[in-house]
Amino acid sequence: MSLYKKSKFFCTVRSLLPIAVMMVFVPVLGAEPWRLNVFAARAGILDNNITVNYGGAEVRTPYMVGNLGAWVGLETSFEEYYLGAGLYYAFNPGDRWFFVPSTGIGFYEKNGGLRLGHELEFRSALEIDYQFENKIRLGISFAHYSNAGFGDFNPGNETVKLILSVPIFSDNR
Repeated sequence: MSLYKKSKFFCTVRSLLPIAVMMVFVPVLGAEPWRLNVFAARAGILDNNITVNYGGAEVRTPYMVGNLGAWVGLETSFEEYYLGAGLYYAFNPGDRWFFVPSTGIGFYEKNGGLRLGHELEFRSALEIDYQFENKIRLGISFAHYSNAGFGDFNPGNETVKLILSVPIFSDNR
């Protein structure tokens, strides 16, 4: 990794640090456990040029205020990766259904595949989950990634994810 890319990476990590600190030190109110989300995804679904299959994992905190929580995650195709963090809000309109919009910021390292125009990328996503009796959830998500004009080139990217969400660090709430 070049010195330029290392400095960009550490600048992004420094900007993600407040979210990480908030995840650890903000008192948790509510009954939602920590969650580990693992997923398989396809990027470039609305682009005619290139699509990329990838996977990843995301850790979500319990709700901190109302149904608002934080997330941190890694997505990779083994040629490129996105390391990000942000906030999510979980609506529970039915007994077992969850509607989860989220947003975040992250660092994108391109080694092939998608050209997103900059290392700094913002993610906005909408997710629908079904929760089984054992609190495991199965869901689908649609996300948009954009550098918000920080790069000279800002093509954006749309992805779809199939998500398995498992409670972790649970005290049987």
